[in-house]
Amino acid sequence: MSDFPVVGAALTPWRHEVLAAHAVLWSKLLADPNPIHLDVEAVKQLGVGVRPVNQGPANIAYVYNMLAENLPEARVVTLEARLVGTIWVGDIIEVTGRITAVDRDPTGIQARCALMVRAIPDGLPAVLAEAELRFGGAA
Repeated sequence: MSDFPVVGAALTPWRHEVLAAHAVLWSKLLADPNPIHLDVEAVKQLGVGVRPVNQGPANIAYVYNMLAENLPEARVVTLEARLVGTIWVGDIIEVTGRITAVDRDPTGIQARCALMVRAIPDGLPAVLAEAELRFGGAA
């Protein structure tokens, strides 16, 4: 690895379309029977929107996907994420990030990243996260 990661470097944005089939799968994986993830009428009756709500853990998983695509040689040591908004079934989401700190030692490189998940083109943040990554030897 050359000089990457570099403090301030932007990661390549990662995009994904949230499909209804994904919400069904996540509901099964999470054993989450909440109808707001699957039933438009339930969402409308609650007055929270007109499309099903994507599951929070799925929104956090998008961060891991983006990191794996951008930094396949890195291992995620920690990830702290806050759910601050909503992603809806049918949204196209974008995960963006930036390297905020780098520490080099004889066993490798450790870096921190600030990350955000939002719907595009004009969505507000839905997930704000910080990841600690390890490149090279032991953690």
